[in-house]
Amino acid sequence: DQEEKLHHVSDVADENSGGNCSMKSAERSVIFLAKHLDSGGVTTHMMTLAKGLQVRGWKVSLVSAGAVGNHHHTPEWFETEGIRHYHFEFVKDDPVHTLAWYPISLLRFRRIIDAERPNLLHVHWRSTSLYAKFIELTRGIPFVSTLHSNNIPAGFFFRTVSFWGERAIAISSETREYLKSAFGVSASKIVTIFHGVDTTRFRVPDLEERARARARFGIVPELPVVSLVGRLEPVKRHDLALKAMLHLRKRGLEIQLIFAGEGSLRRKLEETCIEWGIRHRVHFVGFTDVREVYWASDICILPSDNEGFPMTMVEAMACGVPVIRTIGPGANDQVQDGVTGYLIPPGDSKALADRIANLITNPDVHSRFSQAAKLYAEQHFSHARMVEQTISVYESVLANVRAISSA
Repeated sequence: DQEEKLHHVSDVADENSGGNCSMKSAERSVIFLAKHLDSGGVTTHMMTLAKGLQVRGWKVSLVSAGAVGNHHHTPEWFETEGIRHYHFEFVKDDPVHTLAWYPISLLRFRRIIDAERPNLLHVHWRSTSLYAKFIELTRGIPFVSTLHSNNIPAGFFFRTVSFWGERAIAISSETREYLKSAFGVSASKIVTIFHGVDTTRFRVPDLEERARARARFGIVPELPVVSLVGRLEPVKRHDLALKAMLHLRKRGLEIQLIFAGEGSLRRKLEETCIEWGIRHRVHFVGFTDVREVYWASDICILPSDNEGFPMTMVEAMACGVPVIRTIGPGANDQVQDGVTGYLIPPGDSKALADRIANLITNPDVHSRFSQAAKLYAEQHFSHARMVEQTISVYESVLANVRAISSA
């Protein structure tokens, strides 16, 4: 039924507008493009941005291949927020049929665009940019892109099939440089916009809220709590958190760990905890309300091997929780080393233990970091700031298109 509807809408649109759907577009309408929906930061960012745009009068739709993995970031999650989701497979894993499949796929995608008739498209996954470029060429609808990670291939083939639109949004200083150096994007087309969080939701808890959160996770009241929010996958390096706990134990310092998330390593991590005699100090809480995790925490860590702009650091700081993360993309933008938290070398469990020890044994330092983290998050990473900056990019692009059309 949906396929027949899209066929009908496409035919009517072509008859009425000569193939140029942008002439019939609703005011202030954007479609997000993503390869799929997962438990990571890109999906969360799209939801946060979409809700902010809706409040400001924008209609937002989403096209993706649906959810992968076990999490609640599903098409239904978006639909319940009034964000229509179109299921669409952007990438074909079978290379033998790819060349024959793509032309048909592009036409099917155009029927979705003809049904929605947006003002512009917003690419959140580089592999979808070919489709955005096709729509720009055949329907005259402009697009912008966001690069969420430096860890994407940039060889000749990938440079050839990557399109960045009228503006490329970088989420950190490193992604800005990567756009220029790896893909040759002009500096004049790049805008840096940090991911933002709702600082009315992610806030410092009162004493009762903190007590309830700690009770929910079975926290021992007298011991400090260190949390790691992220998929239980190798890249997040939960093993370093466990090794840091052992380093601290040798110094006579006892902590509790909260691991919030799910993934392929859960059983292995639990077995390691049993083997090392620390299972009673490590709380595996799965997918849960991360705000309560931060509210129960004294420190939030992220010893990952690679990150883009991990929202867990920003969320924790907004809740007044000092953070410790590895040096890498986005690190210097997010964390003021020695002020709002600490930056450590990748793979260094001893450095992680040292920084944790400094915070849990010096209450004055912890209090100072907590206040500074909250203030820094509110000033630089608020949801409102991110949404307004994104709207400015959208309006600039649309103004340029109108100027060219009327010339």
